[in-house]
Amino acid sequence: MDPEGRRPQTRSRFAGRGGGEYQRVNTFCEASDSGMSCAWNASGTCFAAGNQDGSVCVWDVRMQRLLAKLHASRAVRSVKFSRGAVDLLVYSEHENTCHVVDARTFHTEQVLQMATVQTEISGLAFDTDGTRLFVGLGDQGIVEYEVDSIGRRSFACGELL
Repeated sequence: MDPEGRRPQTRSRFAGRGGGEYQRVNTFCEASDSGMSCAWNASGTCFAAGNQDGSVCVWDVRMQRLLAKLHASRAVRSVKFSRGAVDLLVYSEHENTCHVVDARTFHTEQVLQMATVQTEISGLAFDTDGTRLFVGLGDQGIVEYEVDSIGRRSFACGELL
């Protein structure tokens, strides 16, 4: 909990010192419930944390400030940034839904519905160059999406995948 005992402190950065000891450098706290997943962007300048309350908080570690707070209708289970030049953030809800967000501005979002029946999402992954997104669907296999990498590199508008 924070010093006032009001909010959980779920994200802390630590820096190593000589002798293997670590010292707390900073605490990032914005969610009202437990953190479930976090991921760093390719440049290492920001990270996103997906939370049980359905929020995804994106932090700039250089300026130590919140860049964006995104919202899902259910608990967020997995968060990933793409690699390469496509600049995407994807996060999944516990069941059925993934959100693909433009990580340049965090304003454009495409929602992917996995199935018409309850389908648990077991994980997310981009391939090494960020041109394909894979979504694990529990015992129903893995779904693959192709990212429009040419459109992403040319700063085009429209669909993200």
